Amino acid sequence: MKKVRIVAYLVFIGLLIMAGMASAQVDISPPILKNASVINEKGDVRLTWELTDTVNADLSVKRDSLNINAFTGIHLIQDTSKTTWVDSSSGANSKTRSYKLAYNLEGPGVRQSNEFNTIHTKIDHDICNKENQLIWSRRVIPPESKWLNFFNNLQFLIFDQVYIYLTTSQSLIFNDDIKEMSSWNIYRSEDGNHYTKIDSNLVADDTTFTDHNIEYNHTYKYYIEGVRKDYPGISTKSNRVIIDTEMPEDPEFIHFDKLETKERRIDLKFTIDGNSDLERYVLLRSESLSGPYDTAETFNTRYNKISYTDESVNPQDEVHYYHMASVNSCGTLTTRSDTLSNLLLNVEKQNLNSILEWNEMGRFSNISYKIYRQIGKQVFRSLQTSFQSPYTDNEIETYKGQDTSSKFCYQIKAEIKHDEGIVSTVTSNSECVYIKPQIFIPNAIIPNANNKNNAFKPEFTFIPENYLLIVYNRDGTKVFESRDYQKPWKGRRKGGKKVPGGTYMYYLEVKNPGKKVIRKKGEVTVVYQK
Repeated sequence: MKKVRIVAYLVFIGLLIMAGMASAQVDISPPILKNASVINEKGDVRLTWELTDTVNADLSVKRDSLNINAFTGIHLIQDTSKTTWVDSSSGANSKTRSYKLAYNLEGPGVRQSNEFNTIHTKIDHDICNKENQLIWSRRVIPPESKWLNFFNNLQFLIFDQVYIYLTTSQSLIFNDDIKEMSSWNIYRSEDGNHYTKIDSNLVADDTTFTDHNIEYNHTYKYYIEGVRKDYPGISTKSNRVIIDTEMPEDPEFIHFDKLETKERRIDLKFTIDGNSDLERYVLLRSESLSGPYDTAETFNTRYNKISYTDESVNPQDEVHYYHMASVNSCGTLTTRSDTLSNLLLNVEKQNLNSILEWNEMGRFSNISYKIYRQIGKQVFRSLQTSFQSPYTDNEIETYKGQDTSSKFCYQIKAEIKHDEGIVSTVTSNSECVYIKPQIFIPNAIIPNANNKNNAFKPEFTFIPENYLLIVYNRDGTKVFESRDYQKPWKGRRKGGKKVPGGTYMYYLEVKNPGKKVIRKKGEVTVVYQK
């Protein structure tokens, strides 16, 4: 019992001593912390204060310490004539910092200054709406601490002579004593130029601002200036925030290289500016130049060559318009290629002339149409260059009787020359006409003669596409058959034996695609020289 009384007595004596110290110093007026302002992009903070008492003691600068949810001393001001100091290690560019001042005296009665928080500003860039939104705060929220759960009901807590008064609402927030700002001023710098005020927010409780006046590919810097109600001549500046409004680089060009019509498809090729930062492109298609255009295909690629085959169209009967467009990160179509359509060629035969007509691309100023012709199974050869539709091929008559195929096919290749020296080509469908041949059939042959009369072979002004010749004897037995117009009957039966002289029957069938079959029957006489 005696030990318990001794401990209680010592505690009582200690409390009396602390109370005495507090009463001895309670009359000292605390410093007044008037401002804590961020002064540069590093986040340095300039403190400004006022001393209302002359005290023979150093001034302690205290700053929030988030790891222990407390204020700790960071600097001693020995020259009390100074009323400003710069904290160059605050890191106030990344978070709000809270400060207060106190005379460097011992004892719980040492009154400390008000708390003053810096303004911390964050920026959010909306690349699609071309907006910068600023949000700022003067609250310092430290992390959770397991000690707070234990000490939450205490009236005060001592950490190395640093006193923190805790309540339930304040346990996680460093609230300063400057409750109100009369207004906020927003300052902006563009591309390294001087800061200028772009707006004043007179609603003190509104701590957001949206800058709608921005453009792509610029550097913007901002800070917020708060004006106090009680000290209107003192402004508090926030940290600086920086944003580069870079939009991925659009291609300067998309070149439509080729559009080529095949039998049941259209092949397209494009070249994209190699400096493009975009990776998404769409191929648009319409049945008219004015639209509307639908997406035929989407491409996700960094390669600057794009090829596509459209098999969902009928290029032999319909005209379709195409162009390629780049798509930026906001889903907006940016750079577009020229719009080209397939060339739909139509050829009609008038006697021994071919009339060619096609849809022109009149929206281009420097365009020519090269006309190609194919006879039979030959390759296409350049025939003529025209600058408009229609065109008449009147050379067919010159091929009459020259053992020439009756199949004449045509193709148009449009060449579009652009100002930068690039050429786009559009190749039409192939369209063919067939010339009805005149047929000349001999009525007799001399197999053992040494002249052209020694074989039976029909002659044509133009060679038909399909050919069939059959020769029968009088009994109706087939002695010869050929599907090759160049293979004549030389008066021999199967096996190579000569047929007897006399009269034989023939059947001739020729046909061109899309035309009626020409059938001829008759007699041919076989005569031998003696």
